[in-house]
Amino acid sequence: MDHETEFALSFYKKIDTLSEAHDVDMVKHVETGEIFVMKRTGNYDMATYRLLQERNFPWIPRIRDLTTDGDSLIIIEDYVAGRTLAEIIEDHRLEEKDTADMVMQLCNILKPLHGNDPKIIHRDIKPSNIIIDNEGSVHLIDFDASRSYEPGKDRDTVLMGTLDYAAPEQYGFSQSDERTDIYSVGILMKTMLTGRADSAADDCGKLAGIVEKCTRMDPNKRYSDVDELAQALKSVTLKKLGDSWTPPGFRTKKPLHMILASAWYFTLAALFFVPNVDNMNPYEYYTGIATLVLSLLLFTFYIADYRGFREVFPYKSKADSRWQMLRYILASVIIFLAPISAWSIIVALIAG
Repeated sequence: MDHETEFALSFYKKIDTLSEAHDVDMVKHVETGEIFVMKRTGNYDMATYRLLQERNFPWIPRIRDLTTDGDSLIIIEDYVAGRTLAEIIEDHRLEEKDTADMVMQLCNILKPLHGNDPKIIHRDIKPSNIIIDNEGSVHLIDFDASRSYEPGKDRDTVLMGTLDYAAPEQYGFSQSDERTDIYSVGILMKTMLTGRADSAADDCGKLAGIVEKCTRMDPNKRYSDVDELAQALKSVTLKKLGDSWTPPGFRTKKPLHMILASAWYFTLAALFFVPNVDNMNPYEYYTGIATLVLSLLLFTFYIADYRGFREVFPYKSKADSRWQMLRYILASVIIFLAPISAWSIIVALIAG
């Protein structure tokens, strides 16, 4: 290790081993106290890692430093608190709705990677490379096998990936592209739903058709991009995974959810029976209550993403977390203010 590398690493103190087999440690910056992940790898594409560092794609741990030590690359990146999807699957198989939701999040992560110039293909999507944080959000990690797509090449020059999850083209039949990652996502869904990567697509319930199309041998017969895959998942989620018109709280058929939902809907209905103690105009009073109940119902439907409401209102969901937060704020303001404003205008017109 040269002096420059030694100096760069001297700012980080190891506090735990995350994976001894893959040489991954949790470290703390000695000056700021911030927690990071330090990983040493001998299989990497520096150009791809430089792109990841420069672009700082959403829902991918931010790369803070890249240092070479001989033939190895040392990566310092943000630490994501949570559990790997592999750990979750070891506990239990996932429901179809949860699988679809997580994979749609994964599609949002892959979209800017595949849309980059040059395209970045992950090539190693599997449960251990996906982290679900403490708030349920999906993060994609480990880009050691990743490569940039090069138009005109017949096949990959470096054959990498994980057995069971690697697409046929990763074994030298053709060059990897975005459909390579889609194949791996299909195998991922098999594992999430059945606990086994080698299970048949027919074992995947209502998502069987999507899994089958993702994992076709011919890339031209798979989904063309993650947008098409996400749309297929969303369509199946709305049409097949339970009654799409069933109100929030009753869709999962879980007793606790149904009890809480019943109590909430009963509370909203009970507002109409609250006495008019201030002797307001009855019309104004009851239309005011109706407006409040409508706002609370709309907010309930929005939080529960009823029939995909949250994903398209007030504008279509974006991968960037900053846009997501702005979208939630705007939606909340519109949901509460629009009915109340309309009620105020109607009352003013009647009074006038």
